[in-house]
Amino acid sequence: MELRKLTIQSFRNLSSLTLAPGPGFNVFWGANGAGKTSILEAIHTLSQGKSFRSGAVRDLIQYQQSSFVISAELVRSGSLHHIGIERSRERMRARIDYEDVGSIRELARNLPVISIHPGSFALITGEPAARRAFLDWGLFFADAGFHDHWLRYARALKQRNAAIRLGSSPRLIRQWDEALVEHGEIISRARQGYLQQIAEGLPSTAEQFSWQDKLALNYRWGWPDNQSLAEVLEQNIDRDRQLGFTFAGPHRGDFSTRFCDHDAARFGSRGQVKMITLLLKLTQARLFANQFDRKCVLLLDDVASELDQERQLQLIGVVYRLGLQTFVTSVEKNAELYRGASDTRMFHVKHGKLSRNSHRVV
Repeated sequence: MELRKLTIQSFRNLSSLTLAPGPGFNVFWGANGAGKTSILEAIHTLSQGKSFRSGAVRDLIQYQQSSFVISAELVRSGSLHHIGIERSRERMRARIDYEDVGSIRELARNLPVISIHPGSFALITGEPAARRAFLDWGLFFADAGFHDHWLRYARALKQRNAAIRLGSSPRLIRQWDEALVEHGEIISRARQGYLQQIAEGLPSTAEQFSWQDKLALNYRWGWPDNQSLAEVLEQNIDRDRQLGFTFAGPHRGDFSTRFCDHDAARFGSRGQVKMITLLLKLTQARLFANQFDRKCVLLLDDVASELDQERQLQLIGVVYRLGLQTFVTSVEKNAELYRGASDTRMFHVKHGKLSRNSHRVV
């Protein structure tokens, strides 16, 4: 999969921008606030309907505009396709090959994107939701039925919690338990299996960074692993009624990362946390390529500020060998970093536009 053309209108500080990226590294450099990150955000939004940065969708619409529009031409399996998204404060419209689609999920399937940015390092130290999202992204593509199980589980959980808040009897609350158990255990087994695949691929990725510490990944189901979800829901119904919500289940699933038998979230240095995050994300990208014989798009936002030059060179080498179409932002041009990567294109961004110094090929 490769983006051939990207058009952005009224997104953040980008009034109107069109570019033809190359199949390798596409480096956007310029001063802070120039619009570099907005380009990467637009690609992520075209894939997933939202930015990788926090904030409401309305904040993505350029000031005094009613909506933003992002569209792209991409090549998939040798065929040219067109995808696009228009988003106002009230509604979203997504199109594939000029036909409306009912769900943003269809865009994600056509444009799989992995992003690494300063906020990504919360994957290790942040809330469990980020780690669940990491696993669920991979399973969305790897398991055709996973998303349907996730939707059914979420619907049953919402209904059970509503019954709890209304003060319903245990009998009425329990009517949702069968659906929670059926779909919840499938979700958790799938997550555990996918995490195992990531764990098996980590040593190969780590070796390319000369990372010596052994890494171990441990999945937490969201309930005691010596009990079934059905048993836990039955036993804890009084506690759930006191809490006002369903406590146990895959909505509380999580995983921990350990190196040298230490919990990375508690004992890892900032540098170690950064590297482990990179290893996880790049291993996921390689696993995706191996599973589907196609590649995702990689977004690297301001990673240079988080890594020293040696690590940057290693990262560029690893990504180049993976053969990923990659979009990078940097304050400095740093063209020398990409001398070993053929077909690197440099785009100078200034005041939300590509300057005359753009399209330089290293």
